[in-house]
Amino acid sequence: CQLFPFPDFIKTPPVPTPYDFEASYLEDPPVTDILKTSLAKRSSVVLVNSSSNFFIGDTVALLITIRDAEGNLKTKGGDDVRAWFTDVSSADSLLPTKITDYGNGTYLATAVLAFIGIFRTHAGLAYSREYKQTVVLTHLMIKSAVIYFGAYRNAIVSLL
Repeated sequence: CQLFPFPDFIKTPPVPTPYDFEASYLEDPPVTDILKTSLAKRSSVVLVNSSSNFFIGDTVALLITIRDAEGNLKTKGGDDVRAWFTDVSSADSLLPTKITDYGNGTYLATAVLAFIGIFRTHAGLAYSREYKQTVVLTHLMIKSAVIYFGAYRNAIVSLL
């Protein structure tokens, strides 16, 4: 799993124009209130399907709603949300989902059932939008910095 879609993002110097994925993180000012950041324990996961009984080949959908630390709904997407299903009778079973970001703090996780069993849903917030924004801003600041080394000398002060 990668934090950003560009594998060498952290290792590569900043480019004159932002990468496509950077633009949405750079359009907002940096977060200054920790209570406005996404928080998994305040968020919710709801089964969208009208039934809880499924057959192989059925699509299962989960609606994930992200909230901040104060419990307010998020108004922007960009969080790195993960969801998957496991069979409770088999530790080796894992069914990943496809995540759709609606851009407003809600995400749809869908999966086509590939085997029979009793499934448990797992969902998590891997990286908040605010964390990703901080990484992008830090990347730009650190890699754009220029360090000048020099020696200065005069009759009063000598710095070597």
